[in-house]
Amino acid sequence: MKTKKDRLFVLFLLLISITIFVLLINSFFTAVLVISLFALYFAVLFLLIYFFYPKTAIRLKTPSRYPSVAVVTYAFNNWEPIEKTIKELLKLKYPKPFKIHVITDGSCNFLKKYPIKIITIPKEYFKNRLNVKATIMNLGLKKINAEYFFCIDGDTIPEPNALINMIPFLEEKGVVVVNGFLVPSNTNNLITKLQALEYNFSWGLYQRIMGAMNSISVAVGGMCLIQKKAFDEVGGYDETNVTEDREIIYRFREKGYKFKFSEESRGYTEVPETLKKLYKQRQRWFYGEIDTATKHRKFYFNRSHGVFGIFALPYTLFLQLLSISVLFRLADFIYHKYIISNYYLAIEMIKQSYYIGFNFALPIYFPSTTFFWMIIFIFTLLLMFVGFTHSKFKLSLRYYFAFFIFIFFYNLYLGVIYILALIQNLIGDFKWEKS
Repeated sequence: MKTKKDRLFVLFLLLISITIFVLLINSFFTAVLVISLFALYFAVLFLLIYFFYPKTAIRLKTPSRYPSVAVVTYAFNNWEPIEKTIKELLKLKYPKPFKIHVITDGSCNFLKKYPIKIITIPKEYFKNRLNVKATIMNLGLKKINAEYFFCIDGDTIPEPNALINMIPFLEEKGVVVVNGFLVPSNTNNLITKLQALEYNFSWGLYQRIMGAMNSISVAVGGMCLIQKKAFDEVGGYDETNVTEDREIIYRFREKGYKFKFSEESRGYTEVPETLKKLYKQRQRWFYGEIDTATKHRKFYFNRSHGVFGIFALPYTLFLQLLSISVLFRLADFIYHKYIISNYYLAIEMIKQSYYIGFNFALPIYFPSTTFFWMIIFIFTLLLMFVGFTHSKFKLSLRYYFAFFIFIFFYNLYLGVIYILALIQNLIGDFKWEKS
């Protein structure tokens, strides 16, 4: 349950977002100029970091030793798609023998034909829990003895070299988490194509930059390598947080641990195929992110946590709030200044008996701030190009329409969800909804 201070902090975040939005309305031209310069400054900074540390997410040498590793996934309610994941996990390359552990409720008997170890947890732990995954992982990992566990979601398919490519990063002292590179496995409709663009951009650019600044903020639940000793030291996953893989990073940081990202460790995960399912997923992600930021607010502007506390964390939060305000203001701006103005311009010309034909150039009204939006748009394209280059994503013809939607509308949709998650954090606790 949230305390009064927790809710006040969330209210503070919500008020910041509203204040920025109001300022944008009252002095839009000045706001656009300031935001443009702000965005360009940090975009250039990120690109410099990106190019000055080109190998930050690539293994540079063969490790001196290979630790013992346990591969861990989970399935319950007779969830048959886990079988595909198990078949791929059996193909993992590693110089030492390792065991695949599947945490279940005892219902997945079809898995007994595979050379794996099934860890059965009482069915009561799979029901009426805020975070089932955190609960069963905590219980299951107590029964596993290994230096590291390779955590894989039941709908994630890792490439055969995903695990072995993570090991060299453990050579650096203090590294307890290595994240993999996840991309959607299903890109059959517009919703999944949008997420494919999002994932490839994020992992290709943003995650590499955060890794270079030692500012990774999540132990990606879909596919990551975690040190068992450090995991036990901090008490495992927080079962009261709906994004356990994000929250645990903060407790790791309190112990002085480090985290890495391996772009050569690729996995393919199933993403939501409808707007409703995407909404539910992002609602949980954003709610958990805000909940974690609230619980660990002492990290903000805290020098003892280095770049993460001084720059990365405050910047990320401010950028999210700023982006929400800008997106809503931009939608309002486009509607009134472009659509409405040009509509009435066209009506007026028709009233004055102008002939609008193929040989007639209809004048279009462009506000003075159009230039700044064009700069932001061009720079956004540049950033996406850089991200796609490293993620090896090819923007083929089948993605063109999705790319247009992604640039102009997708983030607005996510912004709406983020605002709703803020409000939900303010007025109540997260509750799972049945699909």
